[in-house]
Amino acid sequence: MKFSKFSYVLAALIVMASLLAACGGAAPAPAATQAPQQAEKIYIPVISKGFQHQFWQAVKLGAEQEGKALNAEVNFIGPATESEVAQQIDMLQAELDTLAADPGSGGRIRVLPAVPPTELLDWVAAADVVVMPIQPSTLNHRLTTPNKLFEAMAVGVPVVASDLPGMAGIVRETGCGLLVDPTDPAAIAAAIREILGAPAAERRARRQRVLAAAHQTYDWERQMAVLLDEYTALTGRRW
Repeated sequence: MKFSKFSYVLAALIVMASLLAACGGAAPAPAATQAPQQAEKIYIPVISKGFQHQFWQAVKLGAEQEGKALNAEVNFIGPATESEVAQQIDMLQAELDTLAADPGSGGRIRVLPAVPPTELLDWVAAADVVVMPIQPSTLNHRLTTPNKLFEAMAVGVPVVASDLPGMAGIVRETGCGLLVDPTDPAAIAAAIREILGAPAAERRARRQRVLAAAHQTYDWERQMAVLLDEYTALTGRRW
């Protein structure tokens, strides 16, 4: 499994702590005799591809400034160069393992090992919902149509996706899930609860709609024809 889209993973790490709290419901109000408890400091690990490129230097500066404004601890780590891919993945895995082992997560986080591409859809099919809270931090993110969206559709699993231009149209057209503000953990949690709490008949109907869209519209053969038509329009010759 490749981790070429690190920013997607970083977005998930940043959202995860707040999302766990939101999914778990509101905590009981303290008794009148209790002193108010100070909120725990948010921890945000940022795993970069390296420190040499000015892009990652800017990311580091911005993350540290925002962390200070939010009273959050930002841990910016990465290998010496972008070519050290294995070290990048090891650092990311270590942070995910630490997050999963944190008692505050309540044992609700599972970090699964990489699986071969031929087994990927079987794992996706075992999920109840696929969540893609991609952040609107770059034009690339705003216009992205990630593989995970189509993998979920291919096996009929509903999605909770960012309400961004790239994905929103597909989610609305197919009815494959719910769109949310990716910067609002409470909204993400509410959408997850809505999908999981839907009546069985509604869940079955959504699954059938999603599978039909995946195999009748968003399969490779039909989308390849659309792509070749675009090449033809751009170049003036038939592909």
